[in-house]
Amino acid sequence: MAPSDPVINGVVHKAPPKNKPPKNAVRHGRRGHRPTRTFGTNFYSSIEWMKARYAAFARDGNLCQCCGATSKDGVLLQVAHLKPRSFFPELALDISNLQVVCEPCRRRNYEQRRTKGAIIQPG
Repeated sequence: MAPSDPVINGVVHKAPPKNKPPKNAVRHGRRGHRPTRTFGTNFYSSIEWMKARYAAFARDGNLCQCCGATSKDGVLLQVAHLKPRSFFPELALDISNLQVVCEPCRRRNYEQRRTKGAIIQPG
């Protein structure tokens, strides 16, 4: 028993080791760091996003704006941001910043944007 260990009702309560976090500690990713993104993960579940997404589908007529494919062609249609939400959070719900694209076109556009740093426009 160390001199700093408290004795309560005749029971010695030892302090937890300094190199281990308490059992109820909240971990944030690798090495305990907090995520750096500030816009949150609940964005795509929000009512505002669902309304903007529905408006984009209605405006674009459920057609891929790059290749013209529809869900009847067996492709998954998604709503994508023209200007990335991570760089332009103020445009996240702006209907003019959204376009309907199929999964293959979205992957191709993402790779082009990643390698060239360009923002892909519809058409």
